[in-house]
Amino acid sequence: MTPSRPPYDRTSAASAVAVVNHDLVLLNLALQVKDGHRVVPVGLGWCRAIPAPEEAWPLGADLCVLVQWFPDEEFLKVGWKAPAPQGAEGHWRERIAATLAALRTLGYVAEQWGPPQTPKEHMSAELVVYRMPTGVPAPRRPAYLPVPLEHEWYRESPQERIRRDLEKPFRVMSAEDTKRGGFIVIHVDRVLWPPKAVTCALVAWLPDADMQIAPGSSDVPQEVMDYWESSVARISEDLRRAGYQVRRRERPLNPAVEKSADLLVHSEEPWVMNC
Repeated sequence: MTPSRPPYDRTSAASAVAVVNHDLVLLNLALQVKDGHRVVPVGLGWCRAIPAPEEAWPLGADLCVLVQWFPDEEFLKVGWKAPAPQGAEGHWRERIAATLAALRTLGYVAEQWGPPQTPKEHMSAELVVYRMPTGVPAPRRPAYLPVPLEHEWYRESPQERIRRDLEKPFRVMSAEDTKRGGFIVIHVDRVLWPPKAVTCALVAWLPDADMQIAPGSSDVPQEVMDYWESSVARISEDLRRAGYQVRRRERPLNPAVEKSADLLVHSEEPWVMNC
């Protein structure tokens, strides 16, 4: 008997992953474990869902994940520098198109975003899979156009550049306001970058310990809510002054269950690190 689809909770990234992985099993596109053995679809490649930060979701979506597609073993490169096996390009092209089409039969919007992913340069492909509310059309995403990326491996990474640009104003403001909180900068998968971005990362603002809500408490004092909102507004303004575009998720902040407030930060302006 096919197990029922797991319940979906938008506030839980694991919930979205569980729903899509369930549907991948229904489509016979997922790796499964039966009687203690790994069972992989034959001739189809196989897929698994992984979380996508809500700040990068298409506008209006109520669920979104990345689906990693892996080719059949015979078409899998044996190493990053190895050539693509014979027939791999056709396998990738046909099976990715079929996988996208299969997901669409279940009501998902399934697309390939970002730079081309090919068996010559990649071990797998990442697909953006999301769901819109009933009757709401999916937003039109501009076609991908190659942009010059200045952050090669020997230069600053996107995270390093954004961290550097944010640290100075953050230190100045923290000296004036001891309740400034902190921040960390997190990698964002390239396929989720805005179409014209040359650098992109997720900035997670972290509140001071005395402005966090104790686990199990659902009550958020107004003082805490005001602190979160004003702090996120200030760090967003710092980033905009440094030349970045900033995007928050569509859902409101919820300090009762969250430990940070995340921002998708990107720039469309070319830059060169001073070496």
